[in-house]
Amino acid sequence: MYDENFEHYKNARNNGGIIYNNEKHCWELYTYDACKYVLMHDDIFSSNSKYFGGNGGLSFINMDNPEHKEYRNIIAPYFMTSKINEMRQDITDISNELIKNLQFNSDIVKDYAVELPVRVISNLLGIPKMIGKNLRNGLITS
Repeated sequence: MYDENFEHYKNARNNGGIIYNNEKHCWELYTYDACKYVLMHDDIFSSNSKYFGGNGGLSFINMDNPEHKEYRNIIAPYFMTSKINEMRQDITDISNELIKNLQFNSDIVKDYAVELPVRVISNLLGIPKMIGKNLRNGLITS
């Protein structure tokens, strides 16, 4: 199995690094250049989950430009270096808590990579923890 996977990744990288997975209905990216290409061509590749089985969600992460850029511009000042430095301890505490709660079978994307920015933004907006948990559950399952 290891050799099969290795050959798959090798072939993917050697053939441009972008492969459409018919089984999962998504694009798989295997090189930096492939990632850069996809991110620079939102006219071809969409972030909207409605195109791959979701409902589009409530998060601007699931939006394509120009809507994504409009929302991103609203929150951009809160992610400048000076503001992040002010929030460093809170971000570290949230990150440590999420890592501590990970289990062997945890979904690292859902339980950490998605949860961390949602929790940080919830704190930034002053959303109480219990309301934030309900909000996060709605966003993450969308």
